[in-house]
Amino acid sequence: MPSPDGLRDLAAFRPRGNVLSVLLCTDMRDPRNVNGAGPWRIELRNGLRAARPAPLASHRELAAFDRAARAVEAWAARLDSRQRGRGVARFLAPGSGLDRAYTLQLPLEETTVVWDDAPLVTPLLALAGRGRLAGIVMVDRERVRLLSWAAGQASEPPNAMIELGAGRWRDYAGYAKGNPQRAQQTGRSPRAFSDRNRLHRRVFVREAAAELAGRLRELGWERIILVGAPQLTNQFERDLPLAAARLVTGHLPWHLGELQAAEIGARVEPVLLDREPARVA
Repeated sequence: MPSPDGLRDLAAFRPRGNVLSVLLCTDMRDPRNVNGAGPWRIELRNGLRAARPAPLASHRELAAFDRAARAVEAWAARLDSRQRGRGVARFLAPGSGLDRAYTLQLPLEETTVVWDDAPLVTPLLALAGRGRLAGIVMVDRERVRLLSWAAGQASEPPNAMIELGAGRWRDYAGYAKGNPQRAQQTGRSPRAFSDRNRLHRRVFVREAAAELAGRLRELGWERIILVGAPQLTNQFERDLPLAAARLVTGHLPWHLGELQAAEIGARVEPVLLDREPARVA
């Protein structure tokens, strides 16, 4: 994926002649694309055919397009699964020194092939917006765990977890390594619930929300998804200061706190990529 500066430079580029912009949906999570012979190859051929200038165009323009189209087809045929990623983009301006290719870590909405006087960067700008940094906050009765997600990748921030009674945030990795039976330690049994005062749990969630709000500048999150039982995530959102609560764009009533970061990211990603705030039943 190009950097923000790279996108700005690409958008401002004005070549001599036209640019062939090709954006392909090669997402390996689509079963049709697993063997490399997915529909994106057909979409590329059809797109190039549709983008070719009309026969009345100048010989120079037709020759430039055909040269660029052949280069793109040869490049696409050589792409391996890693290079295909979840989408690819190629911008080629014959004779103007522009030739850029990108592997994308998020899926494009559709395959696009355009021959025009400027690079088509709008789909990449939209993709960058959908992939902006988000926080995934998993709220349990006795634990709050944090994940950061950006551009299709989930990661554990420092001090990503706090437990009831612990009094401080700590790294989740160390907790998970030292607690192989953590699935039995999350307080989901009636006996475990009865061992702790309901008021203490209420105070715990309120304090965790306040402390998270104080860390938002450090974390850099632009939006937040809350994950957990609705009564807990609703309470957590109410306990956030107003500025932090405005970052909440979705609630998911799932129990994901014991999963690995990559699996959590994959489960939550469809909501993060959605343009509208979500509350999934």
